[in-house]
Amino acid sequence: MIQVETEITWTPQNLTKEVEDIIVEEMHDEGVRGRAEIRKSFSKSSPSIPGQPPAVVTGRLYRGVRFKVIRGRLELLLGVDSSVPYALPLEFGFGKVQARPYLRPQRMRSVERLTKRLNKRLN
Repeated sequence: MIQVETEITWTPQNLTKEVEDIIVEEMHDEGVRGRAEIRKSFSKSSPSIPGQPPAVVTGRLYRGVRFKVIRGRLELLLGVDSSVPYALPLEFGFGKVQARPYLRPQRMRSVERLTKRLNKRLN
């Protein structure tokens, strides 16, 4: 039998970098998907129904949906630009405004989907 030796060197830094790259890639993909799903959930008819995602009236909330991946902390931020002052009152309700959740339902979907995708890729 003829043996051919091949040396592949893995250092903890290399392995960590590759795993980090996979996680960041999956988080980015989920950010794109999550942002699209939030926007798609918005009602096209005004006024929106309490308990359902808000309606698109001016488009500020719709355009304000953003995501950001923070590589160093391996964190995906999916939310609304802070320049939209009614984003949180619509999400949670405030005073006479009843909640029209659009972020929390997406968070649950995104966490579940991201967990499945990472388990599949890293196992």
